[in-house]
Amino acid sequence: GACLLLYSDGLNEAENEAGEQFGMDRVAAVMAAAADASAALAGINGELARYVGSAAAVDDLTLLLISRDRETAA
Repeated sequence: GACLLLYSDGLNEAENEAGEQFGMDRVAAVMAAAADASAALAGINGELARYVGSAAAVDDLTLLLISRDRETAA
């Protein structure tokens, strides 16, 4: 199937304790490694939590993941 991830800038601009941003490359890497939509969402949430650690959130975060699991006949 195919996945489309829409997200606010609170994801790629989330900072760790050193002030470094999570970045679009990390988002893309997690999406590329995921087997399906559920794994992609869990992977992003897990990787983000590990990355920011105990750093305070400075922005809101919204994720919307849309997936299509199989082809349908036309």
